[in-house]
Amino acid sequence: MLVGKRIKLRPVEEADLPLLVEWRNQPDIWACFFNKFPLSQSGQRGWYKGLQEDRQRLLLMIEALDCHETIGTIGFDRVDPTNQVAEYGNIVIGPERFRRKGYALEATTLLLAYGFERLNLNRIFLHALAHNAKAVTLYERCGFKAEGLLRQAVFDQGRFNDIIVMSILRSEFR
Repeated sequence: MLVGKRIKLRPVEEADLPLLVEWRNQPDIWACFFNKFPLSQSGQRGWYKGLQEDRQRLLLMIEALDCHETIGTIGFDRVDPTNQVAEYGNIVIGPERFRRKGYALEATTLLLAYGFERLNLNRIFLHALAHNAKAVTLYERCGFKAEGLLRQAVFDQGRFNDIIVMSILRSEFR
């Protein structure tokens, strides 16, 4: 468990699956993900079993310390200990009342510290929809730098959208 000033990051439990389905099926959250398929409870149970066995993925729940409410998710995909790299992602703040209050920033900072200090990563990268200004701003505030643009890489809502590739190196963190 990783503990910050206002949040803690803890492993996903099977009891969290209904929350994950609820959040990921909200249109405003769904719009920010590359995977546009709706989630089901039975599908999430299968996904959860795979997650427990996958050593290249780390998904954590974000919990607010003051009210002990689970408010979101964050994690790493494609963790590669040999090359000391991982992909940041799965950041969601589910309940509307917790959004735009700095929880995603704190969760990202905690996860980056864990990645660099405990997992011995050297590089953490991400892919984001280039038009998602809120997400790109968050990543820049955490120290991520733009590396490139995947032009017209995603077709969504009747148009092609760019994906921005960003990363942060251990030497740049803090």
